[in-house]
Amino acid sequence: MNMKKYLKIERLKEEYEICFSVGDVITITEKIDGSNASIRYDAETDTLLAFSRNQQLNSSNTLRGFWDFVHSLNPEQFRKVLGTRYILFGEWLLRHTVRYPESAYQKYYVFDLYDTETETYCTHEQMTKAAEALGLRTVPLLYQGTFTSWDEIRKFVGITKMQASPCGEGIVIKLQKASPDRIPNMPEYLKIVAEQFSEVQIENRNRKQRSRTPKTRNHQPDASSMEQAAAIVTENRVRKLLLKMIENNQIPEHPSRCDIPLIQKFLPKACYEDCVLEEYETVKKTENFGKICAVLCMKHVKNILK
Repeated sequence: MNMKKYLKIERLKEEYEICFSVGDVITITEKIDGSNASIRYDAETDTLLAFSRNQQLNSSNTLRGFWDFVHSLNPEQFRKVLGTRYILFGEWLLRHTVRYPESAYQKYYVFDLYDTETETYCTHEQMTKAAEALGLRTVPLLYQGTFTSWDEIRKFVGITKMQASPCGEGIVIKLQKASPDRIPNMPEYLKIVAEQFSEVQIENRNRKQRSRTPKTRNHQPDASSMEQAAAIVTENRVRKLLLKMIENNQIPEHPSRCDIPLIQKFLPKACYEDCVLEEYETVKKTENFGKICAVLCMKHVKNILK
């Protein structure tokens, strides 16, 4: 059975502020700092299949317990509720950057339901109904109603029903029903991350620190290139990518400085690709971004491993 990869949710940027119009019906849910994971019923084997963001899981690659959790569920119940048509997406809560109460970890929080026949994501109501029928938790809902303004939406950033510390990681805004005035072909999902966990530095913040970025071999980039690259190759972004490498079994669960050569083999390329995907305009205008990115990555790794 083919794997369905979850869509990439863009962070809110100025050019995306036109995505939603006054009168659009939206939901705002708490963004949870765990690992993206999905469940699908396979009729051929009458079993449940478990997936991480990028691969199917098995007894040797469990996403730190998610595969075991899925195999503790009742396939017959999933067959009745989802059949082979629907895929559940959710967050398998592991210890990452945001801190949660101990009782919240190693649990699954559903955040979406995908219809393979229509090739669309279902409404929040449909997702919630399916999760309840399966006895599964859902991500906390912070708001459901009409879109009014981004200023009102930003008031939800940092709010947590998960007792996250120091605050909620952020929010995910999803379109449920479009108003007649909505611009077509615009993203229907957006996220806003709390400043504490942002993977992009706020303009002018830590400018002095960024000016001391180390030299790249055989070339001294100008100050503006250094600053532009450092604004998106942040410690938060590198930490996120390290966690993904752990979950993909590329590095040990508790890496040390001894693992730096192995990390260096994968991380700079992964960081470059992540920046291209999420911050293409900055990458495009930054001279020698690839070289600077590689140096900054490993600098952050050494700080994280301390």
